[in-house]
Amino acid sequence: MEELWVKMTLKLKEMGEVCPETLEKLADDTPSRSAQLEEKLRRAEAHNRELQDLTGRQLDEVANLARMAGEADAEILRLKEENLKLMEDLELKEREFPGRAKQWVGENLEETARVITSTPETTMETFKFIYREAQGKEMITQIGSYGFMSGQKRDREATHAVLIERDPDFSAEAYGLAPIPEEEPEPPFPLQ
Repeated sequence: MEELWVKMTLKLKEMGEVCPETLEKLADDTPSRSAQLEEKLRRAEAHNRELQDLTGRQLDEVANLARMAGEADAEILRLKEENLKLMEDLELKEREFPGRAKQWVGENLEETARVITSTPETTMETFKFIYREAQGKEMITQIGSYGFMSGQKRDREATHAVLIERDPDFSAEAYGLAPIPEEEPEPPFPLQ
């Protein structure tokens, strides 16, 4: 580099464009200027290497982020497909549930009866629903009639027994009372 500087200085002198004082000044400054330029070049090269390293790391990071984004997109797609399948399964189960519940109740009447009669409130709500159905309304009416007739027979028997104790000549007709039915009321379904 120093040789180049000297050659350039001599060439300028030959051309007559540089005065001798300037030439001497240039010749005196040459080594320090050359050292400064070399130092600047070294710093520029070091800075360039740092920038290349940084660029390489950033490219690696961009590639890593792109890979992660691709994996995230694949995972999102997989989750969307899984969610869609779960929603379809749920919709199918919701459509099938009433039929399956009806079948279960039909197969598990004893357990159903325990649940229905677990509390007075539950029993009352159940009977309200049953009463809304045509057959349910008829069955509740028959059960009510059976209960009424059974209770009426017991009440008459008790009343007549008390009156016979008080009046040994007691007759239901004489008192204007209905006679005790001879037959037991028949339940609308077998009780056992």
